[in-house]
Amino acid sequence: MEGWTREDVLALLGVVATVAVAVGGPVLGFMLLARNGLNRLLGRSGRRYRSWFIAEYRVVYNVYLRERSELDLGTTYVALSAVGEDADGRRVATEVMGDADSRRLVITGDPGSGKSTLLKAYGVAICRPPRTLADRSDLWHIRRGKETPFFVPLRRFAEALDRGGDDLGRFLVEEILVRRARFPRGQAEAYLAELLKKGGCLILADGLDEVPDDKYERVRNALYAFAENGDPDNPTENARIIVTCRRQNLIGWRGEWIPRFAAHEHTLNPLRDTEILRYLDNLRPLFAEPQSPEAFFGAVRESAETLDLHRTPLILAMSVGLYLSRRPRLDIPDTTLELYGQMVAEMLKRHDFTDDPVAKSNRFQARDKERFLREFALEMAERDGAFEDFTRAELVAAARRLAPSLREVREAQAEDFVKEIFDRSGLLADVGDDANATFAHRSIQEYLAAVQLHRLPDGAERLLARAGDRAWRLVTLFYAAGDQPQIGEFLERLAGRDLDLAVRCLAGADTDDVNALGVRILDAYAPEWAGPADIEPVLTAILQACRSPRAVVRDRAVAHAESLLLGVPDHALVGWLGGDENLLRVLGAVAGTSTARIASLMPRFSGGLADDPRLVPILWQCLASPGIERQPAVAHILQLLLDLAVDPDGFAELERQPAYAPSFLTELRRRAYPFDRALPHDHNLVTLLAWAHHIGVAPSRPSRFFEAADAAHWFEALERDERRGLRFSLFPFARWTSITATVCSLALVALTLATDPGPFLEPFGWRTPAVLVGVSVSAALGVLGLAVTGEERPEIPEVLGPAEGDAGRLALGWMVGWIVRISSSANPYLDVYRHPTSAHWLGRRPGEG
Repeated sequence: MEGWTREDVLALLGVVATVAVAVGGPVLGFMLLARNGLNRLLGRSGRRYRSWFIAEYRVVYNVYLRERSELDLGTTYVALSAVGEDADGRRVATEVMGDADSRRLVITGDPGSGKSTLLKAYGVAICRPPRTLADRSDLWHIRRGKETPFFVPLRRFAEALDRGGDDLGRFLVEEILVRRARFPRGQAEAYLAELLKKGGCLILADGLDEVPDDKYERVRNALYAFAENGDPDNPTENARIIVTCRRQNLIGWRGEWIPRFAAHEHTLNPLRDTEILRYLDNLRPLFAEPQSPEAFFGAVRESAETLDLHRTPLILAMSVGLYLSRRPRLDIPDTTLELYGQMVAEMLKRHDFTDDPVAKSNRFQARDKERFLREFALEMAERDGAFEDFTRAELVAAARRLAPSLREVREAQAEDFVKEIFDRSGLLADVGDDANATFAHRSIQEYLAAVQLHRLPDGAERLLARAGDRAWRLVTLFYAAGDQPQIGEFLERLAGRDLDLAVRCLAGADTDDVNALGVRILDAYAPEWAGPADIEPVLTAILQACRSPRAVVRDRAVAHAESLLLGVPDHALVGWLGGDENLLRVLGAVAGTSTARIASLMPRFSGGLADDPRLVPILWQCLASPGIERQPAVAHILQLLLDLAVDPDGFAELERQPAYAPSFLTELRRRAYPFDRALPHDHNLVTLLAWAHHIGVAPSRPSRFFEAADAAHWFEALERDERRGLRFSLFPFARWTSITATVCSLALVALTLATDPGPFLEPFGWRTPAVLVGVSVSAALGVLGLAVTGEERPEIPEVLGPAEGDAGRLALGWMVGWIVRISSSANPYLDVYRHPTSAHWLGRRPGEG
């Protein structure tokens, strides 16, 4: 550039600047278009994926009811409750899952407690478009969120470890987005990366207990790595992760997961009576005369053990399906073992899951299928000591091998035999593709394995060899519930290896020699109680034994439970159990025993929860315990319920409980609640008041309602006198009178201005009308402001009917109301209708007339 003058350099810079402006504009525009296009693409990706997730998981194929049930319409899903160690007291499981501050959650539950359905339902609910659920659906109460859910069956992830390494992110891309949702790989990777950067990724990792033992550590470490990776280019730590696991399996792994992965676990509760009834009501169209949800629930409640079984969602679904298929027989199996046995037999006899009259009949006998499934279930469980999936090839090979021992199955028919079980029984299900399969629920395989062990000479030996394996606990419980002669010897030997499990087995054991044996096992268990650290598992085991079908065993279990509870100081139980939530869990178990002696102890430990509405269903269930009316503690239970029912939230919880009508209260209902225009006489509150009247119990707090009840001559006349009360309103008359006067005044002013405006111009000329208009408008605005804010003012006395928030009526109401109260000789307890702590007992809500 030698010889260039300053003018030459400036000229060159001008040319470069011109070219840069000319080229830079389109380039910048192209970059913006590309970015916007990518954003639109990712936005479309989000809508597309959410639509796929809803289509994939919103429909549950319920083999027990022979039909598909759509979760988002609320036809089957019932909101589950959960308890945990956090102090916020939330009980609805989906609310716990929706807490954005809970980055890592572990949710546990018993087999069949609804863990998988909970994850799928929550994912569907947060993905749903607005206004797509019926108002009565429990999913409606799950807040629609911005997170994007990925449902990850951990057994599928374990299988993928050998194919793609230990990277959960890789599994999300390849197995879910690409393979199942059919995304192009590049789009899938970009979509997941965007979700992770924005913190909108939710991992629903289901079934930690179903991971094979040889792959457990790799799955655990992969989840840890995903949760703790803070790489700015791939910040997987931004994802929220919810893991589910059977509670008994997590006990052995608790130190690994708590608190490294999550601060604590949340455990799903068994279904309460109200939740069972809501589930049955959702299925009401499937019932036909003489069947009904109420008849089914009544049959279930005839046995305390039967009712307890039905608190597990899986067993409830199975039992309803069995009930509906047995018209007109309406009997309910009494034990878990009998229920599973009848369910399996019924499923194997079905032609298919429709009512198509032209459907082909089964070619093979149900007896052959049941025997094959028993042997195959045990064989698969014992492969490497774990319950896991299998292939169709393994099924067919087993059918060929067992064909010579079956009645009507030849070796050449093995494939057709297996196909018929798949297509028509619903006991087996495909997993991911046609090559892999599993039992419809793991508990079905566990039941079949236990029944097969009953038939083997060395079955007890084979099961005792796995006494310390938590994966085989349910098999052991199924096995011990049999009525074979060897069960007594098995339980005695089991007690020497796992005393806690032996105590739990007493809940179902019904062999001839179990009475004396059960007493010995329970007496041997007593010295094991070491103190606060053991109280929760010990209480759980003892309370489970309290449900024994044998009266001798049940009475001894009740005695030990009573001794244990009495040995704990009232103030110490909450601390020993680890908080109010665990105390509620134990109190629920106490009520669930349906044993009056145990239930009567509960008031001693509920003092710290005296104002908690969650105590209402537990106390109400205690009142349903046979013989509770003969226990002195029933007065305390009634008093606690009355105190809770005074509060509107407690009253609403009482209304939700199933009706309970002891026969000895029939004649007392009218006397305790002499009203016709309030609550019906079969209402739960009327039952409570009649029982309280029967034994002379009143709330511990002052109550205007009970003051009126004590003055019997005034109480019985309360409704009659309330009808004679002054009930009128001057507001409509005043409003129309005011409107008429205003219209007439405006007409008169207009006429005067048109004919003789002189009087309106004195003394300020044409400013005079402006002043008049200003004053009038100001007054109108003031009245309008009073009317708007009147809704926040105190309620109008009921003598004037319901308040409508008008300032004029408010003032007039107070004035007339006080005049009436002063001058009237009406019933002095009429204010019961207005008292906020008892008005709802008379069928009123605050503000109602």
